[in-house]
Amino acid sequence: MAAAAAEQRRAGRRRRRARACRRARRARAVLRRRAQRRGAAPRRDEPARARLDRAALRRAHAGDRRAHRRGRRAAAAPARHRDPNPSRRRAAAPRPLRAGRGRRRARRHRTRRGPLRRRRRRRVRGRAVSDARFLFVVGEGPDATVIDSQVVDTVIAVAREGVQFDLLFLTNPGPLWRRRDYYATRRREIAARTGGAVRVLPAPHPLTRAGAAFATGLIASELLRSRGRLVVHARTDNPAYFASRIARRSARLRYVYDARGAFEGEWRLTAAAAGLSPAAIERGMQRQLAVRHAAVSHAAHVLCVSSVLRDRLVELHGLDPARASVVPCVADAAKFGPDEQARDEARRALGLEGRFVVVYPGRFGTWHYNEETFAVVRGLMDADPSVFFLVLTPDTEAAAALAARTLPEGRFAIRSARHDEVPRYLRAADLGVLLRAPDPLNEVACPTKFAEYVMTGLPVLISAGIGDCSPFVEHEQAGAVLAQPDPKEAVAAVARIRNEPDAARRARIAAVGQRLSRQRYARETAALYRRIAEAP
Repeated sequence: MAAAAAEQRRAGRRRRRARACRRARRARAVLRRRAQRRGAAPRRDEPARARLDRAALRRAHAGDRRAHRRGRRAAAAPARHRDPNPSRRRAAAPRPLRAGRGRRRARRHRTRRGPLRRRRRRRVRGRAVSDARFLFVVGEGPDATVIDSQVVDTVIAVAREGVQFDLLFLTNPGPLWRRRDYYATRRREIAARTGGAVRVLPAPHPLTRAGAAFATGLIASELLRSRGRLVVHARTDNPAYFASRIARRSARLRYVYDARGAFEGEWRLTAAAAGLSPAAIERGMQRQLAVRHAAVSHAAHVLCVSSVLRDRLVELHGLDPARASVVPCVADAAKFGPDEQARDEARRALGLEGRFVVVYPGRFGTWHYNEETFAVVRGLMDADPSVFFLVLTPDTEAAAALAARTLPEGRFAIRSARHDEVPRYLRAADLGVLLRAPDPLNEVACPTKFAEYVMTGLPVLISAGIGDCSPFVEHEQAGAVLAQPDPKEAVAAVARIRNEPDAARRARIAAVGQRLSRQRYARETAALYRRIAEAP
């Protein structure tokens, strides 16, 4: 009986040593493959093999210590796996452990010299920016136009100020699979433009517990890839909520919550269109309120697109105004600006000479006042036969159907334009239209097209109550504010605008529009990111 037990113990030790040998061989193979991918020669020298052999020895000793605690004596490891430099290590012979000692052993790590040393515990009073990594997290796919104007151009502008961002897009798995080729192309384009790493990952059902945990794990994996602090720019509520779940537990992650608007109006419109019951709509509202409250509470800083949105977050979620900044939707001063020669060339190429061109670049959505916008433009056309309507939208079919019902034939054009083509069309225009429905979503909004309008020198025909944009137009005389989408009121407002000479008006509006320059806000936000990266 005793002989059989001894034989079983010897067989167990042989199996453990064989497993240690296999692990060492696999580790050497991994190192060789990594070196080959880096273009370096495989590491076959003796020090590397010695380090791997010491790793195998530690694994074998761990098994022997477990055997020793059970009262059985462990055999010595074979010569191939013995430590080549035993004088620098503590004695290999295992000793009996005291109760609880195995669980609370201090964490150890191996330095370049080889031996195991106890990690020093010291208080970090400040961090270097060079050790920090910056990550821009977007809660949607990398579609064109909006992502180009609000994300990619912003990352490029901040990189010119010395802060380089990687990008992480968390999108619905369905569209990610169906549009995988398009997203792969977009990922390469964005990486080439920004100079950072770009990843597009699936994030299913982000408002459920499982979905939120999954998305949080994706951001946590980015933290594990980072050597020092990870500074996250979380665009919209959900990415900020995912980052807050990590920031509560780890001081290595700090995030900036980029509040883009009020979700209440958008949620109610979307839920009503989906046919949800009032109870389901209310539950969704409460869940999203909790998400936004967590995003605000744990953020290192909050960026708001308007002062109206900042005041609302202060009132509803107790945001400290000192921890918030107003950063409106901006435009690139190098792309958008008045250029009389480029204007004349574009108008000749588009056949718009002698026309008063009204332009609308944007989507056709629930809160965009589509019918009302076309009705106002029709009133302008009836009052002035030179008025021509130019629509730039990816929703060409919806726009064409609405134009066919509303506008006279031959006095409008509907095109789909890339974001880098938009400045050319805006320079060829005479008036920008920005009409929105009176909704809580629009009360805090700051559309990107507004900055593009005024920086190009276009007067804006805008609805009342659109964030800080409507007061800007009224105070700077950069167009006209319509209390209602009334065609007669619009005709009178446009007549007042046209009393000023065209070139002088464009130069004056473009000068005040420089306050919405992306370069100006890039300097401020880059300094903010550095402060967060260097904070204790």
